[in-house]
Amino acid sequence: MGNEKLDAIVFDFDGTLVDSNEIKSKAFGELYKTYGDEIINKVLNYNDQNKGLSRLKKFKYWQENFLGQTYTDKLGEQLSISFSELVLESIVKASYIDGAHEFLKNNYHRVPLFVASGTPEQELREIVKRRKMTKFFHGVYGSPSSKKQILTHILKQYDFSPQRLLMVGDSLSDLEGAEQAKVRFVGIMHANQR
Repeated sequence: MGNEKLDAIVFDFDGTLVDSNEIKSKAFGELYKTYGDEIINKVLNYNDQNKGLSRLKKFKYWQENFLGQTYTDKLGEQLSISFSELVLESIVKASYIDGAHEFLKNNYHRVPLFVASGTPEQELREIVKRRKMTKFFHGVYGSPSSKKQILTHILKQYDFSPQRLLMVGDSLSDLEGAEQAKVRFVGIMHANQR
């Protein structure tokens, strides 16, 4: 990357800053437990392959492709509320990814930091607030905006150079968002990733 200074760093949230991917996986399984193990396994496999994607897009895919049912925005909203109830407290209490909290504490005053997540924005901001992380970030953004839309918004709003904006994430959607917005990317691999 050279020695040039970064304009800002944008972090994904789940699995990048906070160890919450497993919490969310279990909750998705819980939501679909009445459909049996085969559907649960399909849901969990799809979720593993599509971390960072908005849960509403996941619900739509699962309802239509795995259950053969019609998806409506109202159904998506109901599933999202149930999901939030299952995960919110656990994510507020979840551990940081090793080194993440120290990095935030040591660098938030040196370079602007942001969050770009597939979590619904209002819920994400509530989690960040309850974890007492708000002071670290210039902005916290979530769905329905895509990673590309969030990164593009940050570039325009702050007049940052794409070459000096870094996206840090742990999913394909993070990488794709960075590529689409033409910003740099650093990927985090977890020990349990296949």
